[in-house]
Amino acid sequence: LQRPTGMAVVWNLETQSIDDQFELGCNHIEATALSHDDQLLATADGDGRIRIRRISNGATSQTLPHEFGSVQGLTWSRDGRQLLISSGSKVFVWDLHRNRQQFVWDAHERTVNKVVVSPTQAVVATVGQDFRVNLWSLETGKRLKTMQGHKESPVSAAFGGLGRILVTLGERGEMLFWHVSTGEELFAIRESAVTHSDDILVSSPSELIRLGHFADRIQSLS
Repeated sequence: LQRPTGMAVVWNLETQSIDDQFELGCNHIEATALSHDDQLLATADGDGRIRIRRISNGATSQTLPHEFGSVQGLTWSRDGRQLLISSGSKVFVWDLHRNRQQFVWDAHERTVNKVVVSPTQAVVATVGQDFRVNLWSLETGKRLKTMQGHKESPVSAAFGGLGRILVTLGERGEMLFWHVSTGEELFAIRESAVTHSDDILVSSPSELIRLGHFADRIQSLS
């Protein structure tokens, strides 16, 4: 969504063409996130500010009154009421309607790599360079569980099975599958042809990833 020139470009994936483009007002953008209704773009700008812009015209609709420093990532809640900001080892949960900080989590001992919100919006998962996977309540702000098992730094995560299953991805392709309600590690895929990875996606809200003989087990838990 951003270019070094400070221009945001909005692509239509169906037509594979540019729908719109607008000036961001700065040349350096650390992170971006598109709201789930595709109406708003959150940007962590080079001046330390986070701004919410309207996709329709690029106008800034909201500026968060806090300087977060270096920002690794931005994540919208499903209903668009909250923005989760990862900065260093912390995660800030910002209430956009009241324009104030709702929670701040000392999420990991080292840098936070990824923040994801479950489809039901009840649980947030964070993964970090401390090799840990943490689950949080978006309602109360409390830590629910800490799961350990990665042999390499987890760099991404995705919910499947309507939020009942979490898959976390290591930097060299290691994948661990977790039962969200119990925190149990269901199984792991340690050997992979992938030598470097930085993200993972689920195929649909109710189905994880089809991986040969693992598929039946994944679907039975979804």
